[in-house]
Amino acid sequence: MRVTYLGHASLLVETSNLTILTDPTLGDVALDGIAQFCPRRALDPEALPPIDILYISHIHTDHFEVASLAKLRDSVETVVCANDPFILEGLEALGFESVQPIKDGQALRIDDTRLLVTPSRFKVPEHGLLISDSTGRVWNQVDTLCEPEWLPNLRADGPIDVHFANFSPLSWYHVLVNGVSSFPYSVYQEQFDVIRAARAKLVVPGSSGLSFRAPYTHMNRYWFPIRHERFAKDISGVLDCKTAVMHPGDAVVIEDGQQRVLRQAAGALVRTTDPSTDEIDFNPTAPLPALEDDNPLGIASADIATAVREVLAKIDAAMREPRKQIAIEKMRAWGVRMLITVRFPDRTAHWSIDFTARTPTVREGTIEHPNYFFEANASGLHDVERGLCWDRFFYFGYRAFHTVYAVREEGVFAPTLPDQGRLGAGSIPLPHELVFSLWEPTPRAWILRGVRESTRD
Repeated sequence: MRVTYLGHASLLVETSNLTILTDPTLGDVALDGIAQFCPRRALDPEALPPIDILYISHIHTDHFEVASLAKLRDSVETVVCANDPFILEGLEALGFESVQPIKDGQALRIDDTRLLVTPSRFKVPEHGLLISDSTGRVWNQVDTLCEPEWLPNLRADGPIDVHFANFSPLSWYHVLVNGVSSFPYSVYQEQFDVIRAARAKLVVPGSSGLSFRAPYTHMNRYWFPIRHERFAKDISGVLDCKTAVMHPGDAVVIEDGQQRVLRQAAGALVRTTDPSTDEIDFNPTAPLPALEDDNPLGIASADIATAVREVLAKIDAAMREPRKQIAIEKMRAWGVRMLITVRFPDRTAHWSIDFTARTPTVREGTIEHPNYFFEANASGLHDVERGLCWDRFFYFGYRAFHTVYAVREEGVFAPTLPDQGRLGAGSIPLPHELVFSLWEPTPRAWILRGVRESTRD
């Protein structure tokens, strides 16, 4: 078996009888243009061989990229993907005819090659993939974390030769929502536990091969707490395994139970043009720029204002839906008074929601003594609502925090602590989580727009 690292989450796996491509991102940028490959690479999609199986782990756009998939439509035999309705609709719109949705623990065998779908405990439909043939076994963990009780299944059919590991405890949103932005020790511990349980002979840091482009380079100080090299040093110092940091164009070959890493062995397909990762420099004390609206797509002011009103109207209507009443009652019990601030390119406007009212509604203007805050840029709300962007807004376009608490004879209580159920209220969502759950944006329009643009003659 041979595995060529194409960059970030993209692997080209050649088994004894199949060629498998995972999570292809074939251009120079990712995440709707806000990120770039780190280390830098040069990749020629025309040099890819015919693909027997195209594997898509989940819908995040550094794994499910419509423009890259459009280039592969005529050279792929079968797509194996997460059972996500937006992925399935996008693949159908792109013209892929043989698509097989998968589920946790599912095993697929094609002659000498066996695929085992490994689970994830995250919210979106998401999977890792264990690939085996008569020569070796490779686990592409992607972004997943498995529940501990499932991990013994990884080695049920023998030892793992190579583990492309989820290694970097990403901290992307904490700084945006007044969360803890120091080093995420507990998440790193979870990732270490999975790596230790898998007991692979060779561990390679997988995914997390990106950095952010201007004007978002400040997020390189928060997003990536661990570099590939630091991870490899951490693991090799305590576990009985080999480690290797692979750059785009490197390959690992499994023969006779041995794993050999071949540097820059992909010929004309892909090569590393700059191995430096210096732009990734975790420093959570670095200043976070104030939220502004630079209206990157140049949308007319009236159109932006209309879309913002539509978003707020959806939030207002959702608060009266029966399925939302449990959340609304929790907000009422904690005396939540919400201030929504929207930054337009030329002004700032405010709306508010008093959850202590009998019928909470979205009202224009501020509110006295707010304790629950959400701030967003207006063009981002517009661009998501119109299907013009996704990642740019959800990674950079908002801020949130709250000062909600309750004073009882026993003391002062915060709604996020685990023992709050005895007060009859329970926890409440963070402000951005509430807004998104009421607004309910989906990537559908954005995906279909990408399909139209990618398939235009």
